[in-house]
Amino acid sequence: MEHQQRRKNLLLIIFTFSLFTIKGQAQEYWHRVKGGLGEIGGGESVNVLLYDSLDDRLYAAGTFTTMDDTIFCAGFTKWDGQEWDSIIPSGGIPSFTSLLLYNGYLWVGTANGYVGYYNGTAGVNVGGFNDEVLTMCVYRNKLYVGGRFTDVDGMSVSFIACYDGTNWSEPGGGIWCTQFPGDVSAMCVWNDKLIVGGSFDQAGGVSVHSVAAWNDTAWSDVGGGVIYTNAPTLVAMVFSLGVYQNDLIVGGRLDKTGDNTMVNYICEFNGVNWSSLGIGTTADVEAVYGWDSILYVGGGFLSAGGMPNTHYIAKWNGAQWQNVGTGLEGNPKTFCVYDSILYVGGYGFAIDGFIAPGIVRLMNYPDTALAINEIKETEFTIYPNPANETVTITAENIKEIVVSNLLGEVVQSLKYKVQSNTAAIDISKLSQGIYLLRFQTNNGWQVGKVVKE
Repeated sequence: MEHQQRRKNLLLIIFTFSLFTIKGQAQEYWHRVKGGLGEIGGGESVNVLLYDSLDDRLYAAGTFTTMDDTIFCAGFTKWDGQEWDSIIPSGGIPSFTSLLLYNGYLWVGTANGYVGYYNGTAGVNVGGFNDEVLTMCVYRNKLYVGGRFTDVDGMSVSFIACYDGTNWSEPGGGIWCTQFPGDVSAMCVWNDKLIVGGSFDQAGGVSVHSVAAWNDTAWSDVGGGVIYTNAPTLVAMVFSLGVYQNDLIVGGRLDKTGDNTMVNYICEFNGVNWSSLGIGTTADVEAVYGWDSILYVGGGFLSAGGMPNTHYIAKWNGAQWQNVGTGLEGNPKTFCVYDSILYVGGYGFAIDGFIAPGIVRLMNYPDTALAINEIKETEFTIYPNPANETVTITAENIKEIVVSNLLGEVVQSLKYKVQSNTAAIDISKLSQGIYLLRFQTNNGWQVGKVVKE
């Protein structure tokens, strides 16, 4: 008995020292957004996320047909931080590809050529295109739409169209590809110009390489653009555009820039020169997003910069690549920040071996020492402690449990679809040591500790 007590005291000393040494080192981890959006394995995805500051909601649109595991929806929902709410009643096959705010309304574009806005109760059709709408952007108070179409409401346009609030037009003669059917699949505003990316080699009468700039009057080349030397036509596929530290970021299927800089699927342009982002990624980049001095990158790659745990998602800090949590299993297509939390939408995800369909969010463990010190022991109990095989938590309405080591690294994750006041956790496979138990209840996230014998 005395030996066991000395051992417990020693473990407690180690635990206290460990808390002191990791104080202030927040650890990232992936978290589900309730039951998620869509079903894994069915090809459903979240294609676009958008934050509406006026409504204080996060909007999600895509091809998903369910939300929260079982509730049917039509691929268009909003999140208030606690619950999902369908905007359009279930019906038809959802095919949303783009989403933005314009003239006070929420606008959508679809793969079947629909462009319109939601007036609070119903959708209002504004444009009918003869092929896919892939991207939308607002530039100088006009709505620009890009895709694979060649006609809008009976008017000939090529890959891009402009709506001024009343009429549609084709900016500067449009965009096209002379070698195969191409598209416009990404747009952003940079240096007071509309930047357009996709698969094309002509913008108006200007020869370009998959990237072009529009200044509301004429098209121009962007540093010679980008190419893909592994393609017979050399035409690159630009899937994503963004701005990071005042530079233009271009991601897609590309390996060389207009000034002969060799890159791997992603590059940046400062207005004069192109440059690579380290050694880039191992496969296509489909989404880029700059936030809080970090560039987040998602796509079909298994590694970025040769770093571990960078499968499908990574971040670039301006000098080197870093992992984001433990990476993802699933292809990100869109990023958005809501309530100071990064949300990632795409195809079915798996995090730490557990399914998280359609959407996940990146959380940070709090300052661990502070979290432990602030715990009110009357709110929950953990027993037995120390434990060898199973440990039980009792609290009000346990929703989710995450087990981590003292470095904040997740070692086990459990999701309880049915709320319960008691949860038993199998810790038999864990090594001896001290672990943190984070569990979500009606009172938010709680943090406790357990000693594994």
